[in-house]
Amino acid sequence: QADLELGNLHTQHINLTELLLEVKANWDKKYPAVPSLHLEMNHPKNAAQLTIHFNKSLLEIALNNIIANAFKFSDQKDVHVRLQSSDEEISIAVQDFGTGIPNQNAELIYQPFFTSSGENNKKGTGLGLYMAHQIITLSKGNLSFKSDENGTTFWITWRRGFLVV
Repeated sequence: QADLELGNLHTQHINLTELLLEVKANWDKKYPAVPSLHLEMNHPKNAAQLTIHFNKSLLEIALNNIIANAFKFSDQKDVHVRLQSSDEEISIAVQDFGTGIPNQNAELIYQPFFTSSGENNKKGTGLGLYMAHQIITLSKGNLSFKSDENGTTFWITWRRGFLVV
């Protein structure tokens, strides 16, 4: 966490298409059986449209924490990741098909050590989404979500005006 607070970051240009393909390959290698991680990506003509400048390792940690939660709280159903780009923003959506986040927990999920794992007999430290939120904020992005009884979607969004590419 000290690196997050002090800003001691090694940053680089990260092509989000390539990063998501790497993340998927790592998940497929680590967990070769069903369920699976599905990727859907748009491919603009200019690859720079899907590039951000940030610390690759930290961004991987944030993505993996969000994806791990999606698998954990959807009873190991498939998880879908969509990369989208527009003139205004770049976004990554991570969608699961679980029971959703209870309304009473919605304002707490980014707090350190908050976990609903005990309610669902699942293991967790309560640090995954907290860390993901801190990392995405540090990258000048926004982490938001929508949840209902059919599942949860987390969005990581970077506004074009705030990207340093």
